[in-house]
Amino acid sequence: MIMDQLQKCYLYIKDIMYAAFKVDTFLSEYPYQNIKDMDNGLRSILLKDYDIEENRKYLMDIVSKVGNRLSYAKSELGFSSVVYITSEKFGYGMISVGPFLNQEIDNTFISEILTKNEYECGFRKTLLYYYESLPVVNENAIMSALAILLTRELDLEEPIEQIRQISEKIAFGRMQYKSELVYQFSEELSVTYRETHNILLEAVSQGNVDVANKTLPYLFPKNGKKSSLSLGQLKLFVHSLNVKCETALLIANIHPYYVKKLFAQLEDQIERENRYSNLETFCYQILRKYCFLVKNYSLSNNSKTVRDAINYIQLHVCEPLSLTVLAEKLGKSKQFLSSVFKKETGKTITDYIQEQKMQYATMLLNLSDIPIQDVAMQVGINDTSYFTKVYKKFTGLTPGEYRKRLYI
Repeated sequence: MIMDQLQKCYLYIKDIMYAAFKVDTFLSEYPYQNIKDMDNGLRSILLKDYDIEENRKYLMDIVSKVGNRLSYAKSELGFSSVVYITSEKFGYGMISVGPFLNQEIDNTFISEILTKNEYECGFRKTLLYYYESLPVVNENAIMSALAILLTRELDLEEPIEQIRQISEKIAFGRMQYKSELVYQFSEELSVTYRETHNILLEAVSQGNVDVANKTLPYLFPKNGKKSSLSLGQLKLFVHSLNVKCETALLIANIHPYYVKKLFAQLEDQIERENRYSNLETFCYQILRKYCFLVKNYSLSNNSKTVRDAINYIQLHVCEPLSLTVLAEKLGKSKQFLSSVFKKETGKTITDYIQEQKMQYATMLLNLSDIPIQDVAMQVGINDTSYFTKVYKKFTGLTPGEYRKRLYI
């Protein structure tokens, strides 16, 4: 069924349309429970009596008229969408590209929208903020590109018929089908974007920050010296980059705990950042942090036994640890675990445990003023003298000497 195919290619089409036009793509299927999200929730904000059921019935009426064809819809609120709707024969569903604007906005534009729809002037600021987040795009370009992508991804034998739907009223007027030039552009864009996208994620999963940094600009288009993204769109782009990097690392041999922890930290930073230049720079920080995570925690060359041992040590570094504890937790003999760990890492388990504890202790010394005794206890060592001896073994300084150097 076409709806099944739509679901499979949806994320790919979403990426292509965003890369080409900075416009979002939306997928829905019968009974269209999520249609309120098509306009990013604008109607539900403006209309106290917004009737989702009425809109669902309206959508079904559209399906009966334009099923399995591509249409252009311009809302009375001034924004537009390009919609592909499948007919009953193929399973009710739709993919919508939008919302977007087909003209620059000004105060006159917003005043006309308020007057036409009889909205209170208090909504002006809401509308202004909403419209400023939308890209200005030629609808014919979107229709042509989407028609090409759908025809190819759905393996359709005939080009998709394109019709017009103006001001949310159906008007059947055949549009001229895309030119060979547009087809060539969309085809090249599709292939290039997919290849570049794969190169970036492969570089991140391998910890190659140089390749990742060089690849990112090709997914982050500019229009001359001025960025073609609004602040809201840039923030969405950065969120999307964080999600993609997280996904790339979750399928690598890195413990999900570290990946999820970094992802959550970055999401919080993205959400709190509202300066355009900082968000642009933050894209590269995201790549660097994920690449460093790979270099520090990638265990792709180790056996499952050693990976499990390392992950357990790193996740329980604050607890008392020993070869005996690890062997019991992993269900391995002490002799086997000690032998395979030394063979693969070049270190004894005891040395590795102490190394991880001292690294964590150094972080505590850098970031806090808690007493040395408390630092020792927080890394699972109750004997302060023993902790001091081990710390000096790994750093060449006692904890007290190290802390004094921080204030020189």
